[in-house]
Amino acid sequence: MDKIQVKLMSWAEEDIIQIACNMTRGANKYDNIDEYLENREKWDIDKINRVLHLPHSKLARFIPLQFLVFNASRRFLSQMITHHIGCDIMSGSLQYSDHSKEHLKDMFVVPYNMVAKATATGEDDIVKAYLEECNSSFEMYNALRKRGIDNDNCGYVMPMALRNVLLIQINLEELMNVARTRLCRRNSEEIRYVVGLMIEQVKEVYNFDDDLFMPACNTGVCKEGVYSCGCPINFSTVKELLDFDFKLLRD
Repeated sequence: MDKIQVKLMSWAEEDIIQIACNMTRGANKYDNIDEYLENREKWDIDKINRVLHLPHSKLARFIPLQFLVFNASRRFLSQMITHHIGCDIMSGSLQYSDHSKEHLKDMFVVPYNMVAKATATGEDDIVKAYLEECNSSFEMYNALRKRGIDNDNCGYVMPMALRNVLLIQINLEELMNVARTRLCRRNSEEIRYVVGLMIEQVKEVYNFDDDLFMPACNTGVCKEGVYSCGCPINFSTVKELLDFDFKLLRD
């Protein structure tokens, strides 16, 4: 997971967000568009955050975001793609991509928990065995390609650990929903980490309140019921959460 990279590629201009924020209460004061735009309120992040906290606010739907994600696994793709309302994903294709010429090193994502256990005990045999199994699938992929089997069919033997590239287009409302769901410790470490990186990128641009993205257990009762992890998230920021839960990566 140390090779995973996330970059926010595009986002809504502040003026558009402020216009949407003021629309329901301010547009009736002016006779035409030009007058309204000339007198519109300037960027007010405190007001934006207050409106985003309202349960009936549509403001977040008018804040589109596009992320480029490199080197996350296809397991991450299978989980992230379940968020399809307000979220579109373009993924690297096993059908069109020929992996037979790739180098073995760094082709596969090693789960964080596996690395953490190996680091804590000083025994890396688990990681080695895991990568050997991944590489054996890659060798089978190569063998099939040499026999004339096409990329699409050869892709069936590739493990979900295979690194991938993704373009994710998502509005803020759905990103908030994804974060509240996926930052929960009931989720796989990889999707928790990637979503956390996405939130940090957004906060660099807009400085939205962290509690807009936190799981329910951060301020109230866990919604997982009997399936709760029993370890509530007691941090005030996403950064603190990532620093604590993914210390090896953050260091």
